[in-house]
Amino acid sequence: MIRTANKGERGAVVVVFVHGWNNDASPRNQRHGSLAGFRRTLGSIARQAESQAPGMPLVGIYLGQRGS
Repeated sequence: MIRTANKGERGAVVVVFVHGWNNDASPRNQRHGSLAGFRRTLGSIARQAESQAPGMPLVGIYLGQRGS
């Protein structure tokens, strides 16, 4: 995904969120936890990037452990 997004002449914006202990991509975390917050943050970054560099791809990567 990163390689594909980075093929343009300006590259891509890549944001990585790494969270540790007992944090996963469960449905609850998608609605209320750090994954939901990461999605909101990506939306904010996307709006800012679009105003400064229209059309530049944004890739968000969420890394977490399996959870409990």
